Amino acid sequence: MKIGFILLTMVALAGCSGAPVTLNTDTTQVAVTTAARALGYKIAALDPKLIPAAKIYCQSLESGNITQALGDGLRAYLTERFKDPLLAASVSDVFKLVKINNVYDTSLVKIAAAAALEGITLYEQGQRPAAAGSVSGGIS
Repeated sequence: MKIGFILLTMVALAGCSGAPVTLNTDTTQVAVTTAARALGYKIAALDPKLIPAAKIYCQSLESGNITQALGDGLRAYLTERFKDPLLAASVSDVFKLVKINNVYDTSLVKIAAAAALEGITLYEQGQRPAAAGSVSGGIS
């Protein structure tokens, strides 16, 4: 059934207005997205307590400010880990003294952050209990 669906899709794509099917040649973006999504999922699966801090970190990274992202992530992690918001705020204040020069590709960092956040979300969605009477499963 899956192979039939795939073949049907390929035939449909090949016949669309005579337009050729092309592949994305930006392999770096695809590799970063795939790896970051898997990393986000694995982090969430290995330690679900890190999910709130990881989400804050990824969302801050998406803004493009790595220093802010590290500070936000550190503060969220310390608050969760030690249950001491004063300690977290103090460490976060000290961290603001650190300046990281932008020696990285911000577009790839944003792509990786979005993909990691997607991986975390996928993990969370898989952890929700199924609705009563629903059948879970994929296409077979």
